[in-house]
Amino acid sequence: MITIRKNPLNYFEDIDLIFDNILNNPLKTKGAINYYIKEDEKSIFLEMAIPGSNKKNIKLSYNNGYINISNEPKENDNSVWNKKFNEYINIGKNIDSKKINAKFQNGIIYITIPKKNYKETETIININ
Repeated sequence: MITIRKNPLNYFEDIDLIFDNILNNPLKTKGAINYYIKEDEKSIFLEMAIPGSNKKNIKLSYNNGYINISNEPKENDNSVWNKKFNEYINIGKNIDSKKINAKFQNGIIYITIPKKNYKETETIININ
Protein backbone atom coordinates (compact mmCIF):
# COMPACT_ATOMS: atom_id res chain seq x y z
CA MET A 1 0.00 0.00 0.00
CA ILE A 2 1.39 3.42 -0.96
CA THR A 3 1.18 6.02 1.79
CA ILE A 4 0.50 9.66 1.03
CA ARG A 5 1.90 12.59 2.98
CA LYS A 6 -0.66 14.03 5.43
CA ASN A 7 0.94 17.43 6.05
CA PRO A 8 2.16 18.98 2.79
CA LEU A 9 4.60 21.33 4.56
CA ASN A 10 6.35 18.69 6.65
CA TYR A 11 9.17 17.45 4.40
CA PHE A 12 10.76 15.25 7.08
CA GLU A 13 7.68 13.06 6.89
CA ASP A 14 8.61 12.31 3.25
CA ILE A 15 11.73 10.41 4.30
CA ASP A 16 9.69 8.12 6.55
CA LEU A 17 7.14 7.58 3.78
CA ILE A 18 9.84 6.67 1.26
CA PHE A 19 11.16 3.93 3.53
CA ASP A 20 7.65 2.74 4.41
CA ASN A 21 6.72 2.47 0.74
CA ILE A 22 9.95 0.71 -0.23
CA LEU A 23 9.80 -1.81 2.61
CA ASN A 24 6.07 -2.56 2.50
CA ASN A 25 5.24 -2.47 -1.21
CA PRO A 26 6.09 -5.67 -3.14
CA LEU A 27 5.59 -3.95 -6.52
CA LYS A 28 8.90 -4.25 -8.35
CA THR A 29 10.10 -2.27 -11.32
CA LYS A 30 12.75 -3.57 -13.65
CA GLY A 31 13.35 -1.29 -16.60
CA ALA A 32 9.98 -0.34 -18.05
CA ILE A 33 8.22 -3.52 -16.87
CA ASN A 34 6.38 -3.63 -13.55
CA TYR A 35 5.57 -6.81 -11.73
CA TYR A 36 4.10 -7.81 -8.39
CA ILE A 37 5.59 -10.69 -6.42
CA LYS A 38 4.62 -12.24 -3.10
CA GLU A 39 5.13 -15.58 -1.46
CA ASP A 40 3.83 -17.77 1.30
CA GLU A 41 5.02 -21.08 2.76
CA LYS A 42 3.87 -23.10 -0.26
CA SER A 43 4.16 -20.87 -3.35
CA ILE A 44 5.50 -17.76 -5.02
CA PHE A 45 2.94 -15.62 -6.86
CA LEU A 46 3.98 -13.34 -9.70
CA GLU A 47 1.78 -10.93 -11.67
CA MET A 48 2.91 -8.85 -14.63
CA ALA A 49 0.85 -6.45 -16.72
CA ILE A 50 1.37 -6.92 -20.45
CA PRO A 51 -1.31 -4.68 -21.97
CA GLY A 52 -2.17 -5.03 -25.63
CA SER A 53 -0.45 -8.40 -25.92
CA ASN A 54 -1.80 -11.72 -27.01
CA LYS A 55 -1.05 -14.95 -25.15
CA LYS A 56 0.47 -16.38 -28.36
CA ASN A 57 3.18 -13.69 -28.26
CA ILE A 58 4.27 -14.41 -24.67
CA LYS A 59 6.91 -17.00 -23.83
CA LEU A 60 7.52 -18.22 -20.29
CA SER A 61 10.38 -20.44 -19.09
CA TYR A 62 12.30 -21.37 -15.94
CA ASN A 63 16.04 -22.03 -15.80
CA ASN A 64 18.53 -22.12 -12.93
CA GLY A 65 16.53 -20.03 -10.45
CA TYR A 66 15.14 -17.50 -12.93
CA ILE A 67 11.73 -17.09 -14.54
CA ASN A 68 12.04 -15.68 -18.05
CA ILE A 69 9.07 -13.77 -19.46
CA SER A 70 9.32 -12.42 -22.98
CA ASN A 71 6.90 -10.71 -25.32
CA GLU A 72 7.36 -10.68 -29.10
CA PRO A 73 4.60 -8.62 -30.73
CA LYS A 74 3.89 -9.17 -34.41
CA GLU A 75 5.49 -6.73 -36.84
CA ASN A 76 2.11 -5.42 -38.01
CA ASP A 77 1.00 -4.65 -34.44
CA ASN A 78 0.97 -0.84 -34.17
CA SER A 79 -0.26 -0.70 -30.56
CA VAL A 80 1.57 1.76 -28.35
CA TRP A 81 1.07 -0.57 -25.37
CA ASN A 82 2.39 -3.79 -26.84
CA LYS A 83 6.16 -3.63 -26.46
CA LYS A 84 8.90 -6.18 -27.00
CA PHE A 85 10.69 -7.21 -23.81
CA ASN A 86 12.66 -10.05 -22.26
CA GLU A 87 12.71 -10.13 -18.43
CA TYR A 88 14.56 -12.47 -16.08
CA ILE A 89 13.23 -12.53 -12.51
CA ASN A 90 15.19 -14.33 -9.77
CA ILE A 91 12.88 -16.61 -7.81
CA GLY A 92 15.43 -19.05 -6.39
CA LYS A 93 16.01 -22.74 -6.89
CA ASN A 94 13.80 -24.11 -4.11
CA ILE A 95 10.80 -24.54 -6.42
CA ASP A 96 9.03 -27.36 -8.20
CA SER A 97 9.56 -26.31 -11.84
CA LYS A 98 7.34 -29.13 -13.18
CA LYS A 99 4.27 -27.62 -11.45
CA ILE A 100 4.59 -23.94 -12.47
CA ASN A 101 1.19 -22.68 -13.58
CA ALA A 102 0.49 -19.56 -15.66
CA LYS A 103 -2.71 -17.86 -16.78
CA PHE A 104 -3.05 -14.82 -19.07
CA GLN A 105 -6.24 -12.84 -18.56
CA ASN A 106 -7.20 -9.24 -19.41
CA GLY A 107 -3.62 -8.19 -20.16
CA ILE A 108 -2.13 -9.64 -16.96
CA ILE A 109 -0.10 -12.82 -16.64
CA TYR A 110 -0.58 -14.66 -13.34
CA ILE A 111 2.14 -17.16 -12.46
CA THR A 112 2.00 -19.56 -9.52
CA ILE A 113 5.30 -21.20 -8.63
CA PRO A 114 5.06 -24.00 -6.04
CA LYS A 115 7.95 -24.44 -3.64
CA LYS A 116 9.58 -27.79 -2.98
CA ASN A 117 8.69 -29.35 0.34
CA TYR A 118 11.73 -29.94 2.46
CA LYS A 119 10.99 -31.64 5.74
CA GLU A 120 13.45 -30.69 8.38
CA THR A 121 14.37 -33.66 10.50
CA GLU A 122 16.49 -33.65 13.57
CA THR A 123 19.72 -35.56 13.29
CA ILE A 124 21.41 -36.70 16.46
CA ILE A 125 25.18 -36.51 16.18
CA ASN A 126 27.32 -38.70 18.40
CA ILE A 127 30.25 -37.02 20.05
CA ASN A 128 33.45 -39.12 20.14
